[in-house]
Amino acid sequence: MTTTGLKFPPAGVETAPTSTDIVSLRDAARILGRDHRTVQAMITKGTLRGGAEPQPQRLRWYVYRDALPATTADSQTIQSADQTAVIADQAAVIADQAARIVTLEHNNRLLAGGVEDLLDGLEHYKAGAESALQAARHFEAAAAKYGTAVRAHRDALAQYMTPSNISALDS
Repeated sequence: MTTTGLKFPPAGVETAPTSTDIVSLRDAARILGRDHRTVQAMITKGTLRGGAEPQPQRLRWYVYRDALPATTADSQTIQSADQTAVIADQAAVIADQAARIVTLEHNNRLLAGGVEDLLDGLEHYKAGAESALQAARHFEAAAAKYGTAVRAHRDALAQYMTPSNISALDS
């Protein structure tokens, strides 16, 4: 299994047919009168022309029809079986993709909700910062008034402490 989610055949086995005249591994095994694992090994060794297409669940093995001996079997029955297998494989792929789409849509809804929560938090942060700035302005105004009051007291004390006659400063 690779990071793409597909299974791949062994090295040296082709992964895409170069012709549309192919039969499934099971049909080739039936035509050859052998077990499907034996036919798969023949493809892997290169003694039988064929390959395996990567799929999410399992490989889709195929054999070129011209690599098989002529048979008396009805070729339309084989083609029909091949088409049924292809349709079943495609249906599995479609079902898998549909499930992924549902998951992605759910994830998108979760992300959209998370963004809304972040924006709401940002508004609360801004309101808190504005409140802090207002409080700081009030403290600044209060400090300015305290400074004015302290200066007025200092000036009053200075006038109280200064003698009315300059000659009194010597004592």
